[in-house]
Amino acid sequence: MRGEDVSAIRIADLRPPQRPRVVKNKIQYIMTDVTEPEAVRRVFDTSWPPHVAHWPLTVFHTVAYIKPSERKADFLPTYLKVNVEGTRNVLVAAQSAGCSIFIATSSGSVAIKPNNFFIPPWRRHPRNWVQISPNAEPESLDAPLTKFAGCYPYSKARAEKIILEADNRRDDFRTGVIRPGHAIYGHGNANRMSIAFDYLERGGSPRYVCRISHGYLCSRLIGPAGCTTLSFNMFLLKMFHSPTSCSSLV
Repeated sequence: MRGEDVSAIRIADLRPPQRPRVVKNKIQYIMTDVTEPEAVRRVFDTSWPPHVAHWPLTVFHTVAYIKPSERKADFLPTYLKVNVEGTRNVLVAAQSAGCSIFIATSSGSVAIKPNNFFIPPWRRHPRNWVQISPNAEPESLDAPLTKFAGCYPYSKARAEKIILEADNRRDDFRTGVIRPGHAIYGHGNANRMSIAFDYLERGGSPRYVCRISHGYLCSRLIGPAGCTTLSFNMFLLKMFHSPTSCSSLV
């Protein structure tokens, strides 16, 4: 939260928020499953307090399903259901509710090329063991699963395409995608199967939290404005010649 009126913020998720600042400020929470269109519509149909109801609406879409080890097509249905169709459900509901700005979290992994660790004995390293790119981009957001490092980045690329194609300046509906370059695994101490919990149990790991947060704020966006996250938000709002205050749904 950057100083906004807390009554202008709403969180929709399967689980209640746990961060102390969110709990302390009593941010409105609505339990929602993004794979159910009707449940998503109810979030947007819920009325806002009168003094913020007229503000422009910004949606930060951060939902994702991820298991880094899953790479085969057999695992795709859940990824497509949550990461692709779930994104589409939120996007459609946001447009119907008159949303002005839709910013989604993707992943830097969409640009990682696949590799094969089963190599012949005369080769020293797998193909694509080291990947260097001045501006990491996948070959295409429509590329097949075999061109991505797993089911997760494949589904995220598909979701990116849906979001970016929905950008419509004429209808005052602007969209953008952020690709964090570091892994985000949520509250590791609440999930005993998570990588974060495993790190804590073993006594710690390299700490990237501050750098991840800073990188997220400074990350470049894919879309009409090559600017930082917050600047992007402000840029899109200024294009409507409207007040910079806005309601936010995360």
